[in-house]
Amino acid sequence: MCKNLHLMKQPSKTIKLSQTLKKFTLLEETTYIIYGSQEALALYGQSLEALLESDCYDFDVREYAKGKKTPNLVDDAFEPDGYLVIDENSFRKLHKNLCQKIKKFILDPRRERWLEHLELLENGEGEV
Repeated sequence: MCKNLHLMKQPSKTIKLSQTLKKFTLLEETTYIIYGSQEALALYGQSLEALLESDCYDFDVREYAKGKKTPNLVDDAFEPDGYLVIDENSFRKLHKNLCQKIKKFILDPRRERWLEHLELLENGEGEV
């Protein structure tokens, strides 16, 4: 029996990607990246507008700069399949777009419940 056997879990895609991207903190220029699922990266590959106009939100963007802490990557919403280096303008547009998509994802169900509540009140079925 092997007493010193330590089973090692394969590093996740996120850990591997984080290690790869760490190199960007050593560069003089700020580097912007998009990382995400194959679908998100394929949409971006078609065009920035294709991703912006889609309902795909399994991507994120990060900024890497010399002397700044290496940003953490999101991996609880999607498993990243890769990354692309992008320009600052695309970074800003994608960040805004993702915030809007997440906001809609969170607020639409709340709004729906509120409208249902108002309808019940109008029908005399709900409580204030």
